[in-house]
Amino acid sequence: MPAADALSLLFALALAASLAVKLWLVSRQMRHVAAHRAQVPSPFEAAVSLAAHQKAADYTIAKARLSLLSIAWNGAVAPFIVWDILKMAFAAVSVAGAWALLPKKL
Repeated sequence: MPAADALSLLFALALAASLAVKLWLVSRQMRHVAAHRAQVPSPFEAAVSLAAHQKAADYTIAKARLSLLSIAWNGAVAPFIVWDILKMAFAAVSVAGAWALLPKKL
């Protein structure tokens, strides 16, 4: 396997692993908040009502769901959009002959 292909594969695997860990952490947080939604933690019982605690838990879960979409977009879709833009830019420079404007020796 050529070095460039190995590097691309390594990058893709690192990206996939990062995406998987982030998605797992957010879903774990959502499960924990949902499991403890019915009772205010004992240190805060005097200061926070059950209704306020449940409202905060609902907000946290809703925000986490939106975060799942954001993580999926940023981890799975956005890199390919950037890659395609770079490919189109290099193709445009090649077609326009702009490479000829660069000095031969640097």
